[in-house]
Amino acid sequence: MMAETTAFGAAYAAGLAVDLWKVPLLELIANLGGHRKIEPHPAALERRKAIRRWNDALQRSLGLEEYCPLPDEE
Repeated sequence: MMAETTAFGAAYAAGLAVDLWKVPLLELIANLGGHRKIEPHPAALERRKAIRRWNDALQRSLGLEEYCPLPDEE
């Protein structure tokens, strides 16, 4: 399993720029093995929403601005 992929991504992008790689990206990744797609959990999305609302409430409590619902909360 590849623990750090930033350097790999940079190297792959550089190789693409100079036509070094003859293998498509998905095939190259499949040959590396040990990869998995990470999807955000609804709990993480709810947590971010709660933090945004907390920060908004804090600002309102200081009298800096009025509460304005975010577009995804209407």
